[in-house]
Formats: sequence, C-alpha cells, structure tokens
Amino acid sequence: MTGTLLTTTTHQRDDRLIVHVDGEVDLGSAPRLTAALDSAIAAAAAATAVPKAIVADLTSVTFLASAGLAALVESDDQCRARGISFVVVLAPDGPARRALEITGLLTVLTVTDTVEQALAHQP
Repeated sequence: MTGTLLTTTTHQRDDRLIVHVDGEVDLGSAPRLTAALDSAIAAAAAATAVPKAIVADLTSVTFLASAGLAALVESDDQCRARGISFVVVLAPDGPARRALEITGLLTVLTVTDTVEQALAHQP
C-alpha cells in the first residue's frame, strides 16, 4: 500500500484545529498523518489564544497500522508537553477503534465517537 491511499485536511472550528483523515494509514502513508498532525501542533503551539486543541478525526480511516498508532501517541505526547488538548475521534464500530482497543490505547488517548463530542470536550 502506498501513501496515495490517505488524505488529510485541516480546518479550524472555533478554538479547535480539526485534522480529518480519510483512507488507509499504513507504513507508507503514516508520514502523511504525522506531517498533518505536526503541522496542527505547531500552529496551535504558536497561537497566543486559539487554537489550543487538536481534534484528529479518524472516522473515515479504513485501516490503521502500528505506524499510525505510533503517530497518534507521539502527537498526544507533544500536545501534553505544550498544554494542548488532543482528542481522537473514532467511528464506534470502525477499524481504527478496533486497533486502539486491541492495543489498549483507548485508555491512553482521549477518544470520542463524534467531532461534536470532541469539540465539546474540556481538558
């Protein structure tokens, strides 16, 4: 699989940056996810007031390999170090949620079912 199977888009909504991820996150495409999250973290860290939260919307992810899981954990660590909230949105029955369940990351990362829930989340 190649990185062409993954797209990311980032937009701001209120005081949150939302990184929408669509497709397969595997070894070849994980650097694209990492770059999108790193860019959002840098923007949030540089902001004086807003945004101070990042929402990673993975509801459209159809496959999530260990490289993608590592990118999420690293982003969460970077956000915590900078005082930025990091919330991952996963479809309730989606493959990305299953990957986090299997690895135990559902108890490590802040996870919601919808972007609306993530936007309402207060750290």
